[in-house]
Amino acid sequence: MSRKVIYIILSYLLFFTTWCSAQSFYKFSGQILDAQEKEPLPFATIRMKSDEGKFYGSTSDENGRFNITHIESGHYHITVSYIGYEKQERSIDLTNNMSLIFSLKPSSTALREVVVTASESKGITSASKIDRTAMEHLQPTSFSDLLALLPGGKTSDPKMNGAKNITLREVGTSSSNYNTSSLGTKFIIDGAPISTDANMQRLLTDPNTTFDAYNAVNAGVDMRNISTDNIESVEIIRGIPSVEYNDLTSGVVIIKQKQKATPVEARIKADQYGKLFSIGKGVEWKDQRTVLSADAGFLDSYNDPRDRLNNFKRINASVRLNKKWLLGNEHRLNWTAGISYSGNIDNVKTDPDIQTQQEDNYKSSYHSGRWNSSLNWIAPQDKAFKGVTLDLSANMSWDKIERSKFIQLDRDRTVPTHMEEGEYDAEILPYKYTAHVTVDGRPLNLYAKVKTKFELQTWNVTHRIQVGASWTYAKNLGDGQVYDLSRPLNPGSSYTRPRKYSDIPASEQIALFVEDQIGIPIGKHHLEVQAGIGSSMLLNLNSRYALSGKPYFDPRINAQWSFPAIGIGNNDLNINVSGGFGWLTKTPTLAQLYPNKLYMDFVQLNY
Repeated sequence: MSRKVIYIILSYLLFFTTWCSAQSFYKFSGQILDAQEKEPLPFATIRMKSDEGKFYGSTSDENGRFNITHIESGHYHITVSYIGYEKQERSIDLTNNMSLIFSLKPSSTALREVVVTASESKGITSASKIDRTAMEHLQPTSFSDLLALLPGGKTSDPKMNGAKNITLREVGTSSSNYNTSSLGTKFIIDGAPISTDANMQRLLTDPNTTFDAYNAVNAGVDMRNISTDNIESVEIIRGIPSVEYNDLTSGVVIIKQKQKATPVEARIKADQYGKLFSIGKGVEWKDQRTVLSADAGFLDSYNDPRDRLNNFKRINASVRLNKKWLLGNEHRLNWTAGISYSGNIDNVKTDPDIQTQQEDNYKSSYHSGRWNSSLNWIAPQDKAFKGVTLDLSANMSWDKIERSKFIQLDRDRTVPTHMEEGEYDAEILPYKYTAHVTVDGRPLNLYAKVKTKFELQTWNVTHRIQVGASWTYAKNLGDGQVYDLSRPLNPGSSYTRPRKYSDIPASEQIALFVEDQIGIPIGKHHLEVQAGIGSSMLLNLNSRYALSGKPYFDPRINAQWSFPAIGIGNNDLNINVSGGFGWLTKTPTLAQLYPNKLYMDFVQLNY
């Protein structure tokens, strides 16, 4: 009896072993490109259906690549789709690992349309993309004009009579104390963020607050400084961004500059508000896999065409290099580096023919030099480890405000001239004098970020994992508010004193993040989930601050459910339902961490 049982068990084991050996699993990978531009199409959908009705699926990554593993051998029908492009279908016999390239053509409907507004992104979160075609139609003067292409945006006169700050996800107000939207919007150019945390340029002693509009302290990026003629595309994320983007509360603006061969491109724009000229050129050495791009521009703008004494000038120039290497075993290396200069001058003068005072001038100048580098190592497609990216940038600005004003008093006034507590003899101001104030700022910003990517396949589920860390440094090396205490700009106020910005400690921040983007095919449906957590902490902060040594955690999640396409005539109707939830944290700027001291002066005896 026991011998029969052994025979039965051995027979079952032999059958199971034979069945297992007959089940062969393979991998299907490839890349999805635009048929015309040969550019990768991120977040395209790939579906595989076997003759037995089994489904596999995935979405392409930011480089248009996809990888589906653990697929049973057999005959499959492949469907590749992307919104705005014609669907492509193929049939394959999967008997070995296979890799294919799919080149999708824009749909006939899209070809007949000229998109002159921002288009909605096909990604998992709500975002808008602005391409070069829309920019050329708009003919912008600065980056702020591009906001008219966003949903609900409106065009306006290209006036440059003040800082232009972005407002996302809230209604803008006229109060400078409520700039949380513009301050909390992160601008990123070619992988490097623009930081304004060390910007402290403002007049603290001027009774004329009109000039505050020319500065953007604690208000984020001044978009007047960003030229659009060297921009290839812009993505504005209004929804919940990936956890790799930290130190923000409102959204992300991702700018990609031109990095391809182009003919000499020049633009001249002249209207009643000013004149603009720009020129650019891109050169490619295909055998060296190298592209060099350069551009320069000049803008002379007037707030009022009748007033030539109030103007804004901008000068910009940049050079960018992109180099690619093909290493052994299908490894690739991509390096992008760039240097740029941007400068502007706000100049306000009083007409000497009509002024009643001798001098009343304001001049604000900004000169910034920037260097950035991005090194991207891409691993073979069949590896779980996909690559690592190292981003570095350094930015230094030389900012100066020069204010001169003739002061005439109608009575005797005293002015305190001391910086320490105690009793002092005050000085009596002359009835007439000229006050001179200089605000010298030299913000220095350093940035480093490393990010690694992995891709895993567990049965039908695709995991795209990224892990990284970043470090930022902000310091102002300027002399700050420089003026003669005995000749104040505002004789009626003595609450402030000169302070060197270089005496203010630097701000350092470290951030860590981990994120997993999961793609799950559910029959003909597809579920995409992006979930991650980021942590940031301020360094070099005195222990008396509550922020000192305290990490802040930002968990975020986005989900998108894609329904099967519905055929309507010769076109497909694609329906996606998306949603997200997350925490966003913005750390204070140097001006918020270290405000000016308040001096209270009391007159004890006046005779």
